[in-house]
Formats: sequence, structure tokens, C-alpha cells
Amino acid sequence: MINMLRDYLYDTFGTNVPIFTSEIKYKNYSRSWIFAELKKLCSDKELIRYDRGVYYIPTDTIFGKSRISFDEVIEKKYISNGQEVFGFYGGVTLLNTVGLSTQIAVTPTIFTNAVTSQKRIITIGERKAILKKPRTMVNSSNVFALTFLEILTEIPEYYLDDKNKRNCIINFMKINAIRKDDISSLIVFYPKSTSKNYRKLIYDV
Repeated sequence: MINMLRDYLYDTFGTNVPIFTSEIKYKNYSRSWIFAELKKLCSDKELIRYDRGVYYIPTDTIFGKSRISFDEVIEKKYISNGQEVFGFYGGVTLLNTVGLSTQIAVTPTIFTNAVTSQKRIITIGERKAILKKPRTMVNSSNVFALTFLEILTEIPEYYLDDKNKRNCIINFMKINAIRKDDISSLIVFYPKSTSKNYRKLIYDV
């Protein structure tokens, strides 16, 4: 039975990929049976428990068993599972990604459909993440436009007087093919300061 469950996990998820217990749908076996088998697989080193409810199938490396990262876990759980998109980074992490900040966020901020409260702090492993309810539901069609609007919300207006920072924002808009129509349908969910920054920016777009 252990090999059957292991083969199912391997075929379904592959190696070095976060596996959440909520994703495991193995035939008609009970949850208690599945958890017992997961525990056995961990004892046999066939599976590694990253945190409560989070596992992965490791591979062997010259340094021992492989590891998955905190970022891989939170991205799959709160941003995209590879099939659906339901979140995006905000805060310092977002500004750093776009080139508007050199700071590294110790505690990343994520806007995600996975929470209903305005703000929630979660701990996975030994690290924390701040989860925020998005201003509207995130999907693959609007994620780049929402990310763009969040950039304009995060930055102070004087950033737009800096040529390099303006170019970073404009390039993000162009690379991700964000249209003005996309913005107009979503900007209503954002504060007036976002609209002000957008109007100031589009003169150069």
C-alpha cells in the first residue's frame, strides 16, 4: 500500500514540489488512512514533511536529500498552483521585483483569494508571510493589471519624477501587455492616489 500511495504522489505531483494534504485524493481511502501512510513514507525517507500539511518527494543530491523552499510553498498555496492564478506579491517584494526597491522583504506580502480577512499573518516552517484580501478576485486574466495597479498604489508620487523608476513601471506595463482598457475596469477598486499616479504616468506611455 505504501508503494501505491508513493507512486500516486509521484505520478500526480513529481519530485521537489510542495504537496498539500488537501490535494491528496487517493481512491476512496479515508483521511486517517492517508495520514498514517504519509507518516510511514516519511519514516522510510520516501517523503519529507516540510510543515504541517505540507510534504514533498525528495531527490538525492551530493549534499543529501533535496529541499524545497519557503517561496515555493507559499507561491503554490497562495499565488498559483500551475493551473489557476489566485494571487500576487505586494509590498517590498513586488517593488523589488519590478526594480523600484533594493530592499528584501523578510516577511513577504501576498494578495490572495485564499483569505477572506483583510489581513492575516501565517507561519510556514520557521517563516511568516502576510496575506491580504485582494481588492477584487484575482485570475489569470487580470493578475498583471492588478499587480500594476498595486505598484502605483505602493509608490509615493515623487517616484514618477524619477526617470529610471518611471521606466521600470512603464516596462512592466509593456512587457505584460497591460492595456488601458484593463486598467479602466479595475482602477475603480483602488484609492484616488492610485488614479492620480496612473494619470501622471500615462503621459509617457
